[in-house]
Amino acid sequence: MIGAIGGVYIVWAAVSTWREASVELSGEETSMPLRAALRRAFVVSILSPHPWVTWATVLGPLTIRTWQESQISGVALVAGFYCTLVGAKAVLAVLAARGRGLLAGRWYQLALRAAAVLLAVAGVALIVEFTPAALQR
Repeated sequence: MIGAIGGVYIVWAAVSTWREASVELSGEETSMPLRAALRRAFVVSILSPHPWVTWATVLGPLTIRTWQESQISGVALVAGFYCTLVGAKAVLAVLAARGRGLLAGRWYQLALRAAAVLLAVAGVALIVEFTPAALQR
């Protein structure tokens, strides 16, 4: 279910990005505030099925075994995973927000539209991949 919901959210982000490209062409300032960019990165991280699959198959059993050997190591494993996962997306969001000035006008619009298409493809792929499994339950 999380994968299908994440796919819907990513398609929504694609539509939002496409609209932002259209507004940019009209000359209005539309750059996303840093806080909004970080919030979007966090939501995508939570709704993405891949961390959940990783926990169910590899990190869950590894964390249990590590916790049994050393509770500090178990906590460090979980904290390290989430710091890496969310931190990498946050760094990308900050770089994208700060690098906004490198592209202007038509090039910025083309970059946004290309990103919107890639987001839409990824969102539809998640929906197609995870909806049948969610409906079988």
